[in-house]
Amino acid sequence: MTHSEQMEFTNHHNPFLQHCGITAQELDERHALLTASFAPQCANTVGTVHGGMLYTMADGVVSMLARADGHAYVTLDSSFQYLCNTTEPGTLEARAELIRRGHKVSVIRVEITHRESGRLLATGTFTCCRITPSAEGTR
Repeated sequence: MTHSEQMEFTNHHNPFLQHCGITAQELDERHALLTASFAPQCANTVGTVHGGMLYTMADGVVSMLARADGHAYVTLDSSFQYLCNTTEPGTLEARAELIRRGHKVSVIRVEITHRESGRLLATGTFTCCRITPSAEGTR
């Protein structure tokens, strides 16, 4: 599956990301980008972006980047830091960068930002384990 096909697959066959309004924008072997609009249904009781939305974006972009090699992965571990938040409307961006891809385990760093303000909202490191020997398991 090409990177474009994988983004299309993510956008059309991941019902949870669709429900959250999260869309795949960019993917290559080392980087990935998901975006979402900060909509009222994404807010918590004090009007800021819900922490679950930020973590969902991080997990989604990490998953998409891990699978960029044509294999299926599961998350083994994550360390996620909430740094600040926003009540401003705008676009949330989840950017992932591959730190290391081993034979079975990959490590990926992620940052979630508010595009319009440039504010870094959260950051994390995820460890993923390959679970398929071939591209057939990527869906």
